[in-house]
Amino acid sequence: MSRPIPGHGTANRYSHGCRCKPCTKAASRADAERRLARLSGNPRQIPAGPAARHAQALLDRGLTLAQVGRECGLQPSTIRRLVQGQKTILTVNANKILAVPLDVRVSAGDVPAIGAIRRIRALYALGHLNWVIAQEAGISRDAVWYLASGAWPMVKVGVDDGVRAAYDRLSMKTGTSWKTRRLAERKGWAPPLAWDEDAIDDPTGSPDRAHEVDPFDAEEGAQLVDRVAVESYLKGRPVALSDAERLAALLAAPSRGLSLLAVDRLHGLKDKTSENFLRRMTKRYERAGLELPAADTEIVVLPPLKRSVAGTQIEMGAAA
Repeated sequence: MSRPIPGHGTANRYSHGCRCKPCTKAASRADAERRLARLSGNPRQIPAGPAARHAQALLDRGLTLAQVGRECGLQPSTIRRLVQGQKTILTVNANKILAVPLDVRVSAGDVPAIGAIRRIRALYALGHLNWVIAQEAGISRDAVWYLASGAWPMVKVGVDDGVRAAYDRLSMKTGTSWKTRRLAERKGWAPPLAWDEDAIDDPTGSPDRAHEVDPFDAEEGAQLVDRVAVESYLKGRPVALSDAERLAALLAAPSRGLSLLAVDRLHGLKDKTSENFLRRMTKRYERAGLELPAADTEIVVLPPLKRSVAGTQIEMGAAA
């Protein structure tokens, strides 16, 4: 399908062969404007290099030709010709392209899913339930699962925006699911505090693991203790704790004026649940020839579980 011929009274119509008075006058005016622009040091066209490199950088970050064109108010074909080697470009168009920041949030279409994947995995690391994340993000539980598994390389802008909103609301809270926390631990998914705002959306970015245990250097069974989660538990809030964190909470309870029975009742547990857990953990340490860790320890090394003499029972680290 060919392009329509420009209307009368324009320089473009004159270039198509029309020599009527309005078109001739428009062409003369355009020539005069070009000469004046050159003489004043503001040429109408400039080398395309800087604009082409900027457009290519936007494409490299995952934007499509249509999205780049939409953000700078130009046709996708203009962007395509530019990155394919066009030598010059209108100054006004170059300025429009260069004005689009590299970290632009596009208004429509698909965007790379890397940021949404990392945000959902970070929320898993905090113990947030799948359906809670879905509800906060305004997407389905299946979508949350697919993103957490890394199955989608691209997502709609609306989905990405929803995940960002959920992350902003939930990233400073601990969840109630020990399953999602254990899953995140097994997979090595970083929590929100490990991610810098600039790195979480950068495909080449990585979490800051300076305060995490190096699995090749730490003793076997070492676990980080989330002090925020421990304090929240002692205040009666429903949070998911690892064995190390639960042990740290029960050891710190007396200094907070709480008995083990009081902790049970704060969380609606059966009487002596905490007492039984602490007794089992104490025996576990005694069998390994270790002392219980201090209440304010940041990294707790859990002794390995031991089988009974009969070999038919295995000591469990957590109470039911």
